Amino acid sequence: MSPRVATSTLSWCKAYYFCNSFGLACLLPFLPLFYASWGLSKSRVGWMGATRHCVGAVLTPCWNALADATKAHNAVHFACIVAQALAYFALARANHAWPGIWWRVVLAESAACCVGSLGDNATCLMVKRWNLERGVGEDDAGGASYGKQRLWGAVSWGLVAAPTMGVIMSVGGPRARARAPFSGWLIFLLVSAMISTRLRHDPVVSENADAAKNEHEMGEVAADEVVGTKMSRRIASANDLHASQDSIAVRLWRVVRDPAVALRFFLFLMSGASMTITDLYLFLWLEDLGGTPATMGAALFCTCVCEVAVFYNGAKIKKALTLDWCLALVPFCYFIRQFYYWLLPAFGNPWAVLPVQFLHGVTFGLYWSTANDFIQDISPFGLSASMTGLFSAVNSAGGFSGAVLGGMAYDAFGGGGLFLGVGLINLCLGVFFTALKLRSDRANAVAYVLLESESTEEANAL
Repeated sequence: MSPRVATSTLSWCKAYYFCNSFGLACLLPFLPLFYASWGLSKSRVGWMGATRHCVGAVLTPCWNALADATKAHNAVHFACIVAQALAYFALARANHAWPGIWWRVVLAESAACCVGSLGDNATCLMVKRWNLERGVGEDDAGGASYGKQRLWGAVSWGLVAAPTMGVIMSVGGPRARARAPFSGWLIFLLVSAMISTRLRHDPVVSENADAAKNEHEMGEVAADEVVGTKMSRRIASANDLHASQDSIAVRLWRVVRDPAVALRFFLFLMSGASMTITDLYLFLWLEDLGGTPATMGAALFCTCVCEVAVFYNGAKIKKALTLDWCLALVPFCYFIRQFYYWLLPAFGNPWAVLPVQFLHGVTFGLYWSTANDFIQDISPFGLSASMTGLFSAVNSAGGFSGAVLGGMAYDAFGGGGLFLGVGLINLCLGVFFTALKLRSDRANAVAYVLLESESTEEANAL
């Protein structure tokens, strides 16, 4: 494939993220405000936010496994985006009484939950193929990376759509404020649905794929003492397990049951909870402090400035810090953000939230790009969509817990109390994972092995 063709192929990824994120940014950041204006209490707003995570935790792996089993990834992706666009657009004119509105969101999220994971999976595969054809790595000069495609979603979300919608919501008339978010949502999601048909979900076969054996022939590395437990360390690569005739669930379980992989998935769970609490309750807290939609749009702008830079340089950052240190950094940055939110009333102006929003580059940009690369590395051959769906489900499970418990905490202690409590939890998590990482390094813990490699390469493991 010529460089021009390859660049054009990756351009579909960029266009998909730009249009899809534009549509999402028109409505999702302001949806809690709509819920509140429709008469829902803070706890019920929490339940509405929790719904998408609860449904996603259950159904995303099912949708993605269906796509892997049928090889109809594009059809599933397209249909779910269209259903998502139409269902939420209809919400504006629906009866907003509880619990009818909740059931509408359940039905909408039943179709929408797999959209993000299928898009991420296709992009990671297309990037891997692009680099393989050129013999370059993602951090080499001229190499492509997931982050360099995903950053166009951040550009669209925070630098274009959200600030624009924030201005409309602040200075527009009642008709514009009521309709603009839903209209922007519908138009751009339908465009992204059309673009999604150009994404490629077929697995990438590396040159040494023929050397890969099934899981019964996988090599093992020595056991070592890690967190007080003797364990055999190994990890499947994208070309591993391809000969297995076992079910999708069994093949995934063989990978995630490894204690170190499971530990990382626990961190994904907690990051999902913090992400949802911030996304769902920060704007309500700003509104309580006198903030306007313009303040919220500017806050989203600041989050995405750093996010774009981190996505672009994600491969280099990961190489410099290693996977585990990137992941361990996330809870510390969440602590700083949430502790700052608790202090906001002392500043006397909701616009004071802007400086700390730049940490979103770490709490989402670095986390998301690093985690998705890790998921691709451990996915059995042909099941990367299923593994990405499992990753999405874990994040959704964390998001569900954060939304429900966060709503209860908000009602009981206010927005400041909520963010202080969650911030302290993240501080404890950061200390725990850092201590675990340092102990692992001192003990020279056994590294993961990409089994298709000819040589054993050590990597840091928690």
